[in-house]
Amino acid sequence: MDDILNPAVVSRGLGIKAGDSQFVATNAQFKHSLKNKNGRHANGAILAQSDEVTLGATFQPDIAHLGQNADLLTVATFTPMNSNRQMMFMGDKKG
Repeated sequence: MDDILNPAVVSRGLGIKAGDSQFVATNAQFKHSLKNKNGRHANGAILAQSDEVTLGATFQPDIAHLGQNADLLTVATFTPMNSNRQMMFMGDKKG
C-alpha cells in the first residue's frame, strides 16, 4: 500500500480537449510498474538487452470526469544507455 501512496511512483494525467486539442489540467493519476524476472524496477532502471519486461499501469480518474467518455493514450519513453536520444512508444489497437 505504501508505494500506491508514494508520490514518487504516481504520475498526473494530462487531458487534451477533443475539439481544439488544448491541454487540460487534471487530477487523474497513473501508477506505473516495470518488472523483469528479478522483480520490480523504478524509473531510471538499467536492464539487460535480453531482459523480458512487463509494463503495467493503474489508473485513477479525476472525480470531475466520472461518468464521461474518454480515450486513454499511453506513451512510454526510453533512453538507450550512452545516448541522449529519447525514444517514444505509443500503444495502439494491436498493442
